[in-house]
Amino acid sequence: MANIFCNQEHILQQIQERYELKDTEGRLLLERVVAALKGQAPPDWRFTQSPATQVKILGVSYREWGREIVEEFQEAIQADRVAAVIAALPQYIEAYMEGFYNPDLAICHDLVTAYPPVKGEIGEKKRLFAAAKEQLEHAVPLQARKLAARPNAIVVGEDELWVRQHLNWVKLRDPNKEFYLCERLTPQGIDKTQRRIFSYTSNGNLNPEGELIPGCQQKPPKRAGCYPCLDKPSACSPEYRTDAYWTLPTYVDRRLIDLDFRERQPDKDDGPLNRDEVVELYLLRRLVQAARRKFPS
Repeated sequence: MANIFCNQEHILQQIQERYELKDTEGRLLLERVVAALKGQAPPDWRFTQSPATQVKILGVSYREWGREIVEEFQEAIQADRVAAVIAALPQYIEAYMEGFYNPDLAICHDLVTAYPPVKGEIGEKKRLFAAAKEQLEHAVPLQARKLAARPNAIVVGEDELWVRQHLNWVKLRDPNKEFYLCERLTPQGIDKTQRRIFSYTSNGNLNPEGELIPGCQQKPPKRAGCYPCLDKPSACSPEYRTDAYWTLPTYVDRRLIDLDFRERQPDKDDGPLNRDEVVELYLLRRLVQAARRKFPS
């Protein structure tokens, strides 16, 4: 079951103001969205578009790591111990990096606010995600040149052609070998009942792993991030997770996005930053920028 967090009262207020719906109608819509996400979202799923019914809701996904770091920063600010946090920054950087490379973190989905139903909603959405993207460029450690080198089609024989699909498993600490889900391509189109996993190494070796995988049966996953219909081969250890997992921000990044956006848009719902939040934003920026320099170029 997915970890869903919901800024319920704020969203309900926005629904009533922007869509002129009654409180009971708004609550029913929100409950339906949350129930669908909890019941249907697979382990490595993330928000790429915001969920919509009659109301369009902004959703953000992140990996649950670093909450303690954020809370320690906040406590230090309140106790006027900011200098001690700066002195201990190397330790916080190591903790941040440890979480970033962790393959077993829970994925959380946060329902943040409701978009206005007018044409301006597109511009508002673009501004929200532009601010997020600028801060999250460091959180995409999958090198562009490596992504470009991935094979999109695999020819096994004159009558056997496989095409790579959306699932790619990567071990972030050792990116020299990846695993891809492929489906059989026929003259009639993609045959989704025939699936195979191929491994691909940095020196160009491409090999099938295991037997053909039958068509997907919707069952609970055997472990976090492991799709039951797409059993990874024995060579694919638990440290391998999908691209979708590795490119998710951590909780530290999520908090940084929130504060950064409020600094840029002080007239929005939560208002301008207070003194403590300004200091917190400064500390989080120092932490993330220092950690960014440790990622491979």
